[in-house]
Amino acid sequence: MVYHKVLMHLTVAAVPLQNTEQVPSYVMLGIPKPVEEPHVPPTPQRPLSPMGEACSRMDLTAIHQILFTTHYRDDEGSNEVKEISAFCQSSFSV
Repeated sequence: MVYHKVLMHLTVAAVPLQNTEQVPSYVMLGIPKPVEEPHVPPTPQRPLSPMGEACSRMDLTAIHQILFTTHYRDDEGSNEVKEISAFCQSSFSV
């Protein structure tokens, strides 16, 4: 309750300081307008690999081409596909 009263007193005291509601506070305080610099992505510390370059550009065609030329196989040697098909066959045979 004490904080509420203090906040109310501060608000009442600050109202005369605000001449118009449309003037930014930095103008009222005589501070120069802040200059917003355009966002520039950071430069990597070391050069990216071809896959890194493709990922940074979100170039799915290049990513696919890299995976294809390196003969990447996501599920090669994986038992998950065999386990799923065995599960499906046992479920449907019941």
